[in-house]
Amino acid sequence: SWGALRLEGRPLASLGLRLDSRWARELAFGILAGFLLILAAALLLRIVGGFTWALGPAAWRAMLGGGWMFLFVAISEEMTFRGYPFQRLVEGLGPWSAQALFAALFALIHWGNPGIHSAGPTLKAVTTLNIALAAILLGLAYLRTRSLALPIGIHWAWNWTQGSLLGFSVSGTGLPVAPFKPLLNARPDWITGGPVGLEGSAACTLVCLAFIGVLLAWRGSAPEEA
Repeated sequence: SWGALRLEGRPLASLGLRLDSRWARELAFGILAGFLLILAAALLLRIVGGFTWALGPAAWRAMLGGGWMFLFVAISEEMTFRGYPFQRLVEGLGPWSAQALFAALFALIHWGNPGIHSAGPTLKAVTTLNIALAAILLGLAYLRTRSLALPIGIHWAWNWTQGSLLGFSVSGTGLPVAPFKPLLNARPDWITGGPVGLEGSAACTLVCLAFIGVLLAWRGSAPEEA
């Protein structure tokens, strides 16, 4: 990204990385939004009897380690999927064509994760839909702000809350060590998410659609020019 921007004569900050007070506020709001989104999905699934919670081990070190790991994941994936390639495709094809292409790509690359790879056709279909919806959600978070702060914050808190705090598998990558342990009840996998985690559940579908609606209704705010 940096090399391509140098060839274009654009600063790295133009990628949505202008690290100022506005960027910090959007990052903080994204962290809060990601936490609330995944918590809402978990509570919705709990209400319909999808699982019960048990207390896990005191996992403070694992939670801290998960925080650093998921921060790296959030930054690298947002730079890849909402960064330079996405932004240039928005300029060339328009926002919705770019959204559709990158949502499909984002969903497909997750198929290699163990829980998704081994999932049955219905669970894989729901999971693919949910990950594509999450990509559209994150793409809208960029488009409404023209900054990567909001999508990075949402992405980081979404993964960390889901895995390191609530104990669900994250995108089918396995069960982490967390202070809470969800015990899935005898419900279809497309309701509970099964081995995929919350991202394979119908509750996640509803939460993603609701927040996409919020972002569509929000007019957004572009950063001030330097």
